[in-house]
Amino acid sequence: MRIIANKILLSTLLSASLFLTGCSFSEENIQEDEKPTNTSTTATEESSGFFGSWFGDDKDVTDKDVTDKAVEKGANKKKSAIQSAVAKKYPKLSKEQQNILAKIKSDAEIERKKRIEVIKISNINAKVVAKIAKQTRLEDVESRLKDELSVLNGQLKSEEQDLAKAIQVDLDLKIQALDSDVLTSIVKVKSFTKDQRVKAITLVERKISDTQSEVESRLMKKALVTELD
Repeated sequence: MRIIANKILLSTLLSASLFLTGCSFSEENIQEDEKPTNTSTTATEESSGFFGSWFGDDKDVTDKDVTDKAVEKGANKKKSAIQSAVAKKYPKLSKEQQNILAKIKSDAEIERKKRIEVIKISNINAKVVAKIAKQTRLEDVESRLKDELSVLNGQLKSEEQDLAKAIQVDLDLKIQALDSDVLTSIVKVKSFTKDQRVKAITLVERKISDTQSEVESRLMKKALVTELD
């Protein structure tokens, strides 16, 4: 029963994680990536540097290989920190499930950094770098989450898939309501004092945590009933 529940729980959390966790990487990473190496962009650089980096210019490929190693080395240092963050945010998941989520985030960060560094080598304008960084970050994470979710769903029996779908619908409705509450709080908080702002933010965080806990609890109860039936 617990194996079934864990499968469905991870499947549900993965499909909703883009909302609940937002972007898993901080804005500090984006600001760091946005620092221009050279803000001047010429027509020659755009044609040979930018497009060359995507269509196989020999020099860019060489630079990319060197950059990939440096970026991957730096990203690997953050792996333990990411694993700790995932374990703290999802304490009810098994160690194996936590490792899956941590690997998704680690791999996505490595790929995102690689793309950004290749673009920087070509001396593209800093604003273009920032835009591509945001796009690739979301695309990488979303793609990996969908792939992992597809694999998990493939492991579920038909009755387990029905249960997972029912839970997902319930979770989606709660997320919509929660999203509305958050937006309302953000509008109100602008006129609050410092203490009021802290209280409002704490309330929003508690709602997010309570929503996740409620869904997890409901999942375990339904899985138990299904197993007994």
